[in-house]
Amino acid sequence: MAQMNLLIFNLKTDAKDSILGFTTDWINALAKKCNRVVIITMASGKISVDDNVTVYSVGKEKGYSELRRLFEFYRILYRVLKIEKIDGCFAHMMPLFAVLGFPLLKIRKIPIVLWYTHKSITVTLKLAVYCSDKVITAAHHSFRIETPKKKVVGHGIDTNRFYLNTPTSHNNQFRIISVGRIMPVKRLDLLIKLVRDLCEKFPDKEISLDLVGDTYDSKDGDKYINDLRLLVEKYKLNNVVKFTGSVPFDNVNKVYKKADCFINMSETGGVDKAVLEAMACGVVVVVNDSFVEILGKEISTNLVATDKDILKKVINILEMSSQQRKILGKELREIVINDHSLSAIANKIIHEVKAH
Repeated sequence: MAQMNLLIFNLKTDAKDSILGFTTDWINALAKKCNRVVIITMASGKISVDDNVTVYSVGKEKGYSELRRLFEFYRILYRVLKIEKIDGCFAHMMPLFAVLGFPLLKIRKIPIVLWYTHKSITVTLKLAVYCSDKVITAAHHSFRIETPKKKVVGHGIDTNRFYLNTPTSHNNQFRIISVGRIMPVKRLDLLIKLVRDLCEKFPDKEISLDLVGDTYDSKDGDKYINDLRLLVEKYKLNNVVKFTGSVPFDNVNKVYKKADCFINMSETGGVDKAVLEAMACGVVVVVNDSFVEILGKEISTNLVATDKDILKKVINILEMSSQQRKILGKELREIVINDHSLSAIANKIIHEVKAH
């Protein structure tokens, strides 16, 4: 255990959240390596953390205004720094809190390590990079600002939670899934068209697509999911494509267990954590070229696809025997275990905080 008291900024602390539930696993992994962990989160829900962890929320879940949340942030941070001996700060996908906390942390010589994995670049992110002592990310594609502060450390997947599954489908089935927010950037309309093409080419196969996720009250997302439903009707795929809605984080593993193939249609951008979760479960994935660095050249040849060749590559997977997919799935799980395990990422975070 590191002799460290760690302050963590994050977007949401809620063990049941379908998108951000994994942050509780990260918190507890870090808590096992620290004397004390204090969380300042934008919003909280189901709290399921170790005994040496305290969680404070600035109140988004209570409907607080932005001004009230700003007040709460400084009230909580000031109190934490007064009563706790904080050795370092880890800002997980929270460049805003890194910027806001910088003056109080800097004057106390408390280092800030920022974690960020997304293709977007904002003014707030640029300021956060300036304020941070180190910026860590999952892969080179995951962070687009070139800075000497940047370090690639892999992702953090709990390979005990996401364990190797034996697909339950029979030889005549081919079950495809996509997991994550339903929004235009995911290009799920192209995935639906891909499934239509597969159904036309393999009329005797029981092909299905589960779209797992929600719009989370996004205006663009709500319009997009309505457009997707119309597309499903247009292609007469009502018995093929299923909109499952969001799934509690504790149950996501069961979703992967049913799948033969996970397809990520997003264009090159950040490394999608859901893809790594699927890989940890031994599910064969088809992804964009952000994953070449993770998969390696040999495996990427078969699993990294463009719009032009994705149908061909999915057909190759469909035509594999269940044993061939199982062998490939084991290889994918080993990649996650070796390079993206939760324990490894916790050690790397602690190392980077201590180094400054």
